[in-house]
Amino acid sequence: MSERILDRLKNVLIVLLLLCIAVLSLMAMPPGVVQSLHLPPTVMRLLGVPVGAEAQPSRSTQTSAAAQPMLISVRNEAGRSTAQRSFSALDRLYDRLSPLLIEALQTASSPREAEKSELYDALSRESVLFDYGAQLPLSAVRDWLGAENPAPGGSVRRLLLAEEDGTVCLYLPGDTCVRWETELSTAALSEALADYAPDGSVFFAEEPPQGDAPDPLTLREGAVALPNAVAEFPEDENFAEAVATVLNFNPYGSGVYTDADGNRIFTENNRSCSVASDGTILFTDSEEAVAASAASASANIESVRAIAASIHALVPNDARLYLCAWEEDGDLTHCRFRYVLDGVPIAPDAVTATLRGSRLTEFRFAVRTCHTDTGRISLLPLPQALAIADTGKSLTAAYHDSGRGALTCGWIQS
Repeated sequence: MSERILDRLKNVLIVLLLLCIAVLSLMAMPPGVVQSLHLPPTVMRLLGVPVGAEAQPSRSTQTSAAAQPMLISVRNEAGRSTAQRSFSALDRLYDRLSPLLIEALQTASSPREAEKSELYDALSRESVLFDYGAQLPLSAVRDWLGAENPAPGGSVRRLLLAEEDGTVCLYLPGDTCVRWETELSTAALSEALADYAPDGSVFFAEEPPQGDAPDPLTLREGAVALPNAVAEFPEDENFAEAVATVLNFNPYGSGVYTDADGNRIFTENNRSCSVASDGTILFTDSEEAVAASAASASANIESVRAIAASIHALVPNDARLYLCAWEEDGDLTHCRFRYVLDGVPIAPDAVTATLRGSRLTEFRFAVRTCHTDTGRISLLPLPQALAIADTGKSLTAAYHDSGRGALTCGWIQS
């Protein structure tokens, strides 16, 4: 009798040891591999692997908008009305007027170079100007909006829809201004713009030059004051492990340690990720990457945006992440995202990323928890700021993050 009991105990012990080996093997695997096994949710949670919507982001064929306009200005028969430095005002105007931009982009044809005088004349007629605040790939803007016409290309910061001799034209200002004809009806444009009451806003292009001349598409402004704002470091003690999971590292594997500077380090194969105490993340992948010539700008932007958005969601935040730079250099692509707090950009840029072909090789993200505070800060008056800025540059009110919590503010030029 005692021998049978002893044999059973040995069998139970063997089973428990096998289970322990299986659990330890799963814990040593990258989260993405564990997720592919489709284990029960309870087991996934016990292993510390995200379940469902919180799983590591993957490349998708669909793209989400990586930026929205920082300024939208409407000109109707009564005058001009402009939205800026307010998410609620910009979102309302964009939701109402973006269908006009979609139809214009989908039907754009017969491009020709336009003189700057034509552009400024169009600005003074019944029109709407969308300003993204940075040069972005037009193909990506089209994809975010769902406009399927592949014709307009290049990069663009501003898009202007304007009535002209019974038609609606699309102007793409830049070093060279391009004018496109569209099939958008003037009646639809007039109806959409009719409800906006003038607020006194005016562009430098709409008035005779006075003193120092900025970019003519800069809004002429009087006193400008921004709300006090704060950018804080992440406080979650498990933040580093959560970041590692998003980037598909095993946060409890053998390649995890804390270095002499207090940075949390995660390594697997040729990939590494460091998370500093101030929330700065650096991901590198030293594997040789094969350039994917078929990869589009919007697909590559989406791969960076999805990762940045997943990390951004780990901390509470009133700021959004907007794409603010895109540069192609051979098979290398560099892009940057910035925090935008209630329509006001925060410098320096929060995210910088490098891709080789369609593969992310380096990703840096200074994560912050941003929110506005009580009180306001007055900026240097625009005329004085123009006196010390480079001629022809556009000035934008912005915050600056020095890493000390409270944000300073001033004008940045572009």
